[in-house]
Parts: sequence; C-alpha cells; structure tokens
Amino acid sequence: MRPTSADGTRTAARMALALRNCLAYTGVYQRRHAQSRALCTEARAHADRSGRPRMLGRVLSFAADIHLRLGRYAEAKSLLRQAVHPVEEAGDVFLCARDLTRLGTAELGEGDPGAAVALHHQALIRHQLLSPLTEPGYDWLEMDIHSRLGHAYLAAGRVHEALGQFRAVLEVPGARGHRG
Repeated sequence: MRPTSADGTRTAARMALALRNCLAYTGVYQRRHAQSRALCTEARAHADRSGRPRMLGRVLSFAADIHLRLGRYAEAKSLLRQAVHPVEEAGDVFLCARDLTRLGTAELGEGDPGAAVALHHQALIRHQLLSPLTEPGYDWLEMDIHSRLGHAYLAAGRVHEALGQFRAVLEVPGARGHRG
C-alpha cells in the first residue's frame, strides 16, 4: 500500500513539531528563554489543531520541562495538570508516569512536599504498568521517580524514607549503565 499525501503531511507535521521542541529546549540551555517560549507557544497551537491527545500531551509536558528548569513551578504545574489527561486518554503510560513525577517536583518547588510524595507514588504505580522488556526508558524513568521521591521525602523531614528511595535508584538493574 502506497502512502497517501495525508500520511506525508502528518509525518511532516510531526517532524516540524519535533524540530520546534528541539529548538525550544536548545534555547533554554543557551538561555534564549523568550525564543523557547515562542517556539512552545507555536508547537502548542499546532498540537491543539491536530486533535491528537498524545501530541498535545507531549507538547504540554515539554513546555512544563522548560518551566521546571527555570524554577517556574506554578507554570509547570499548570501545564502538567493539563498534560496528564490527554496523555492518559492516548494510553501513553510512560509519559503519564513522567508527567506525574514532574508534577510532584513542581509541587515540591512550591513548598508542598506532601502533595509531591503522593504524586511520585502515583507515578510509581503507573511505572509498574510498563514492561522493562518493551519500554526502552523503563530503568531511566524508575530511577528518575525514585530520586524525585527521595528529595520530596527529605523536604518532608522523612530522612529514612528518603534514603530508601536513593538506595532504590542504585538497585535499578540499569543503574550501573547510568553511573559516571
């Protein structure tokens, strides 16, 4: 079966969106924040028009990452709350778990370690639905969630539980490949 022009258009649109995301993230690292926000706004408009929940969720999640990196926790929280529903709707368990743990980080950044702990636990529950055999980012996500949960426990004064989470990071089978 030959690809249709609609298939080519969708592929081109996905590639353009990926390029915008890449440029926006690069801009953050180069401290070109206004340009990064403009690219994210453009990507968001495209994702809204697409009617594809996974695409919208990814764009929202990506924009939230930029706000987290800049310490803009309220903005990140808002975007991540918007991202979780379309990602769940699309059945993207990996991105849902990733968004939930980042939402926990935003809550912690705003001074609510209790909410952060609860969100990180939700992320761990979603993570357990993934297969380490079919999900290439399985180990990385598990380490990320445990690490963020450990920091939330520390902020809540729960040192013993925090140490348990940091140990859990080191016990992830793929952790050896991620060490320096």
